[in-house]
Amino acid sequence: RDLREHSDPLVTSHRDLHEKQLLWDGDRLALIDLDTASQAEAALDLANLIAHTQLSFVRGTLDAATAVSRLHLFDEVAGCLPVSDHRLATHLASARLRLGCVHAFRPASTPWLPAWIEYALSASPSTSLPPCGEES
Repeated sequence: RDLREHSDPLVTSHRDLHEKQLLWDGDRLALIDLDTASQAEAALDLANLIAHTQLSFVRGTLDAATAVSRLHLFDEVAGCLPVSDHRLATHLASARLRLGCVHAFRPASTPWLPAWIEYALSASPSTSLPPCGEES
């Protein structure tokens, strides 16, 4: 399928959105690190949030209950945004592979990186938890 022919509408996008780019004081939410902000498909930021949540679960830094809660929230958000399933799946596959590449040269990733790469290459469009990680 030609991705150029079936794009979603462009919106203001962070383009590197994950939980460490969000500041929450209990009342207000703010974004940091806006150096790559531009117009892009909403699926790009949503896929980054999903992939980072899945990776945090695989790394054992996020328990299953919290990860599942976040993923359900992201599914709800997807229903409110101009996001097609096909585009979300494409951006999610890309985000997973990018995260594998980012962590490939970090020694601390040795215990979990092979499982993450296998998952990233599985071409699964799923927004659920990967079949690995530390369950709580």
